[in-house]
Amino acid sequence: MYDVLLELQVPPEKAHELSEAYNRDREQVRKEVQDMVDKQLHSYATQSEVAQAVGRVEKVVYELRADLHKAMNDQLRWVIGTQIAVTGLAIAAFKLL
Repeated sequence: MYDVLLELQVPPEKAHELSEAYNRDREQVRKEVQDMVDKQLHSYATQSEVAQAVGRVEKVVYELRADLHKAMNDQLRWVIGTQIAVTGLAIAAFKLL
């Protein structure tokens, strides 16, 4: 930047001041952009975090499926037991008549 300003006939003192100001501003902007990028990167989940979350979800789904099968088996036992009891009561009622 300094050399370009000298070629444009800017006095060396002014060229030095402008060049230094330009470099300071450029460095500050670079740091601000880097900070923004870092903040964005920290807000995204990493692949290992996603893999862990998927593993936890699969485990929960497996446990829910097992609980559902157990509940269905329990309900089936109650339905069959109730049908047998009602059939027995019906047979007993017919014998009393």
